[in-house]
Amino acid sequence: MIRVADLMNRHPAVVRHDATLLDAVRLIAASRCSDVMVLDSAGRWEGVLSEGDVLRRMLPSFDTIRDPSEDGSGVLEENAEQLGDLPVHCFMIRGAITIAPDESLLRAAAIMASMNIRRLPVVSEGRLVGTLGREDLCIGLLVAGEAAP
Repeated sequence: MIRVADLMNRHPAVVRHDATLLDAVRLIAASRCSDVMVLDSAGRWEGVLSEGDVLRRMLPSFDTIRDPSEDGSGVLEENAEQLGDLPVHCFMIRGAITIAPDESLLRAAAIMASMNIRRLPVVSEGRLVGTLGREDLCIGLLVAGEAAP
């Protein structure tokens, strides 16, 4: 039986919780993934920061946007400038759903599909050991199916 550990990415993008938001966004862009895993000062898994979390914090509330034709770039730039130097721990998702490396792929797939999660942190004894993304799951299952007799 294929387990999460068999398909997980063992080298995920990580950032320390005291890194700046700007540093985290640069890492998201450089790694070309939609999120980064956040570690505390002792290197233990603490949470997740996604590009969606960052974007939601930069956007003004829907109620404040009066004119739909307004491009709003000034507001976005101002908010981005104000937020860039703040630490990641102010924005990350704490208590995100995780999975253990010895769990089945069926359980991982069910969690991801039912909770609309793109990437699961794989955590063992409080330490991040990898991540399992939808793409890892799909490719792994297709390759395993191809190799089956």
